[in-house]
Amino acid sequence: MNEERLSNLIEFRHKLQLFYAERAKYVRAALRFAAALITLLGIRASIPFSGVMSSAPVAVLLAAVCAFVPWGVAAFICGAAVLVNLYALSPLAMVVFAVFMVIVLCCYYIFSPGDSLILLLVPILFFLKIPCALPVVIGLCFTGISVVPLLFGVIACYFVSWVAANSVLLAETSMLTSTQQFTYLVTGVLCSPQTIGCLIAFGVTALAVFTIRKLAVRYNWEAAVIAGSLACLILQTVLAAVLDYRISFAQTLIGIAIGAALGFILRFFLYQVDYRSTVETQFEDDEYFYYVKAVPKMDVHPEDKQLKKFVTTSRRKTLNDDPDRLAVYLGFEPEIDTGVFDDEEPAESSEMTNTKPLDATIEGVAAAEDAAMEVTTVVNMSTQTEELPVLETAAAVGDLFDDED
Repeated sequence: MNEERLSNLIEFRHKLQLFYAERAKYVRAALRFAAALITLLGIRASIPFSGVMSSAPVAVLLAAVCAFVPWGVAAFICGAAVLVNLYALSPLAMVVFAVFMVIVLCCYYIFSPGDSLILLLVPILFFLKIPCALPVVIGLCFTGISVVPLLFGVIACYFVSWVAANSVLLAETSMLTSTQQFTYLVTGVLCSPQTIGCLIAFGVTALAVFTIRKLAVRYNWEAAVIAGSLACLILQTVLAAVLDYRISFAQTLIGIAIGAALGFILRFFLYQVDYRSTVETQFEDDEYFYYVKAVPKMDVHPEDKQLKKFVTTSRRKTLNDDPDRLAVYLGFEPEIDTGVFDDEEPAESSEMTNTKPLDATIEGVAAAEDAAMEVTTVVNMSTQTEELPVLETAAAVGDLFDDED
């Protein structure tokens, strides 16, 4: 990609960021409305039910309500729509799904209260027949604990799909006891080889993508996308053979390809950096050595940006290691070359005589140094440095001496 095209893309990204910053409330409401509407339409298509909840106007109305509530509330409104539709097929299925929602609610507040968007993202991609794009996207955009809502979303989708596909069998089990019906329902969903294979493949892939993304190496996002895509493909193929269930190889490839494309798009918007301008430095203070690698972000005009780093040194160490400099501040050496202190006027010889011994003033100097701020050095991208003076004036030291008198 040439420099001009890259600059145009970065400028486009900058304009989108400004647009979102100015209209964040409306953009979020539109996104919640779209996500809830697609989810509700997917539920309507997955569970055939001729009732008020299956009508498109009701779905639009519920999506409009979801636009003005948090993501978590929107997810549970969609869950309530699932309960209503499941009741028409099997009351027992509705009870089981209600218990499942309670478990999800408890785990939601314990593990990942900020990842409720995943609970809507999972059914959307399942409805669009590209669920294999999920692990890469979630591993890049969320944290490792976000695997929990991902797996809950996968279980919910397979539960709804299994109940809709086996509604006739559920009707035939009406002569069984409630315990037997419950066992049949749970084992049919959770013990399904396809459900187990999908849970393992998605969970492992999402964790692998997140782990690689967090590595402090170059091109970690690209490596995470490629490794996650290959891992998802290999795991899906191997698990289908081991657990003996069928998968659509073409659908799996399409989902993985879309997930990889989304991963590179997310990388451009969330992690566009210029590795060619990487700066490495090291510094120390009284207790630690610091080794820093700074990688600048790409912006609209990257050549105008400067990378700033702050180097901390110890005042006490600097003054004690340089007795001549300490003596100049205290006025003990009239013949010392004061050229390095251009801002100070040479003192008269009569004033340079101090009756206080040098050793007697060390404690006062140390107290003044402890009260001073740390020295920082700002270094620009061309590695030119500009040091701030260690101590601007000796007035504070003189005040301490007067107090001791």
